[in-house]
Amino acid sequence: MGLQDSSSRAHARTKKIGRLRMMTNRCVLALRALLIPGLDGATPDLRRVRSDEEWSRANALDQEAYAGLEKRMIAFSELVDIWPDGACAYRRLGKTQATGYPHGPEEMKSSSKKGPGAGDGVPAKGEVVPLKWDEVGLPPPGTVSTPLVQHSRKGRGYFERLREDMLSGTDPTEILRDPDIKPYSDPALKDKRTMLLLATRMWVAGMLGWCTRCTCQISLFTVMKRVNPDGTWTTRPVWDLRLVNRLFQRAPWVSMASPASLGELDMSEPVVGNRVPASVQADVPDFFYCLETPESVWEFFCLPTIGAMELYRHLRDHGIEC
Repeated sequence: MGLQDSSSRAHARTKKIGRLRMMTNRCVLALRALLIPGLDGATPDLRRVRSDEEWSRANALDQEAYAGLEKRMIAFSELVDIWPDGACAYRRLGKTQATGYPHGPEEMKSSSKKGPGAGDGVPAKGEVVPLKWDEVGLPPPGTVSTPLVQHSRKGRGYFERLREDMLSGTDPTEILRDPDIKPYSDPALKDKRTMLLLATRMWVAGMLGWCTRCTCQISLFTVMKRVNPDGTWTTRPVWDLRLVNRLFQRAPWVSMASPASLGELDMSEPVVGNRVPASVQADVPDFFYCLETPESVWEFFCLPTIGAMELYRHLRDHGIEC
């Protein structure tokens, strides 16, 4: 009985989260509509995004709240230019339930038909695309990795106490058999030649090392990053580590930027006060790929399809120091 009650509570919580996500996405779509001028030059109102009965059933109090929100948004709409654009952004906002990583295998199949000359144009940035070993964006050859623990005494302490402070203690076999989590990996990586060629690029980019034990293998797919001046594509690798993450304890809290933080910003300052919000951003190319983790955790992030000896022979046969 206790298990059934627990299951019912979990189911109810999942439904509530889905409902909140749906309402949040609709709110974002509504705010976005307020900031996009209409074709006739007029600013559209919330009626344009009321696409179902829930919007039309709003009572007088709700309508008044909507009207107040509309006026406030219009007041400083020209100051806000941060909304995502494109069909993919609308699809992400319009989803009511999370379905795992960006797109499932079926959408992957449809994405694979897109590209120059395919009739649908170039995929949008962030859209899942078929993995090609020579298009994956990696650090340049000869990159020297920086040990992750070199500049952080606290971080070094965590890795030194890996079993006590980082690992969850759960049997890896039990986690890897979890039927509720199915990591997605590009089918191309099942081909040994493709995996060897990609691994070779990763090796010369300073991203790989040797270990004597393999506890978990990574799952990898790619999303569109940019179209280069010569017409070639650069794709961004995405590591699906949902199963691997379960082998580790929840990471300690740190103060980082997140969508939740954006929700706490008071954007009305230019209207009701005399201050103007400002932001600064910077980008370090391939930053995370240039940080070297200690050897003690390498066994949890092994490459699929090929073995260490296969890669060693491939590197040696091509005259690459290993």
